[in-house]
Amino acid sequence: MSDKIFVGKGKEKFDGDVVAINICLTEIPKEHINAFTNKKGETKSYVNLDVKRRKEADDRGNTHYVEVNTWKPDGNKTAAPAPAVTPEAQQEQVAFDAAPNDAVIPPPTAPAEATTATAITSPPPGTPAPAATTEEEEEGDLPF
Repeated sequence: MSDKIFVGKGKEKFDGDVVAINICLTEIPKEHINAFTNKKGETKSYVNLDVKRRKEADDRGNTHYVEVNTWKPDGNKTAAPAPAVTPEAQQEQVAFDAAPNDAVIPPPTAPAEATTATAITSPPPGTPAPAATTEEEEEGDLPF
């Protein structure tokens, strides 16, 4: 693991909703500045930074510090094999992908042999009858 590269400090403001930071751009090593060219052909420069909370505020009231995120993927490791996908899961994914954004997808059903619950069609003997509903409840409007 490489040494930490501290490039700035920050102060928590507005009851913690904002952390205002100052960054010294000249402290960022060039090897950590990443170039990216977008679809329009514009090249942009990016730096991966971590803003972290200090254990205690310093003498100037800084509550956070900024460091360069120096993590790089290890090229020697191979990717883990993908988990096996059952045909049922594939069908559910195809149905999900094909559905419009506002469609309601029903939850997957369990196989018949795994089902042990039975539906209750009438209340047990001696149970009081349900209270009468109001017109609002019959129309689907809830009182809250």
